[in-house]
Amino acid sequence: MLEVKIEERTKELENHRESIDNQNKNFYEMKKKKDALQSERNELWRQENAMQQNLAMLKEELSKKDQALRSMTGKATLNGRDSVKKVLQTFREKGGSSEQIANSYYGMLIENFDCDKTIYTAVEVTSGNKLFYHIVENDKIGTKILQEMNRQQLPGEVTFMPLNRLMYKEVQYPNTNDAIPMISKLNYEPKHERAMKYIFGKTLICRSLEVATQIARTSNLDCITLEG
Repeated sequence: MLEVKIEERTKELENHRESIDNQNKNFYEMKKKKDALQSERNELWRQENAMQQNLAMLKEELSKKDQALRSMTGKATLNGRDSVKKVLQTFREKGGSSEQIANSYYGMLIENFDCDKTIYTAVEVTSGNKLFYHIVENDKIGTKILQEMNRQQLPGEVTFMPLNRLMYKEVQYPNTNDAIPMISKLNYEPKHERAMKYIFGKTLICRSLEVATQIARTSNLDCITLEG
C-alpha cells in the first residue's frame, strides 16, 4: 500500500512539475509576444511622430510658397485661382460630363513644369504673368469654367490657355555653344508641350549680354541671360 501511495504521489508531483513547466513556457511566450508588440507600438509611434513632423514641414513650405506666389502676382489673379478650384470641386461633385470638364483642366502654367533654380529669373522674365495662365484641353472647357464662376459669382481674374487654340512654329535655333533654348531646360509632360513651346519656344538663354545682343540681331528670337 505504501509503495502504491508513493507511486501516486510521485505521479502527482510529476504532473505538477509538467504543469508548472507548461505555465512557465506559456508565460515566457506571452512575455515575448508582449515585448514584440511593445516594440512594434514604439516603432509605430516613432513613424507617426516622423510623419507629423514631415507634415508640419510640408505645410510650412506650402505656406512659404503661397506667400511667394502672392508677392509675384496680384490679388485678382490669386482670387481667380481659388475660384477655379471651387468650380472644379463643384464639377467633380456633380460627376458625369461635369467631372470630365474638371479632368480637362490642367492647372496653371507654373504648376506644369520644373526647371533648375539657376534659370528661375530668366523663366520669370520670359513668361511674366503668363505663368499664372490656366491650361485647359480646349476653349470649350475654359468657357464652361468661366460660366460656372459667373453663376456662383466668384471673384478674381482668370486667363485660359486652350491647347487647341495655341499656334506656334517650330524654331530653327542657331548652332552655338554660347546659347541654349530655354524650352530644353524645362521638364514637363508631353501633353503640355504646345503650351510650353507657345510661351518659351522662341527664347534663348545666352551666356552673356553681348551674346544675347548679337544673336537677337541676326535671328527672330528672344534672347535673355540668366540674370534676366
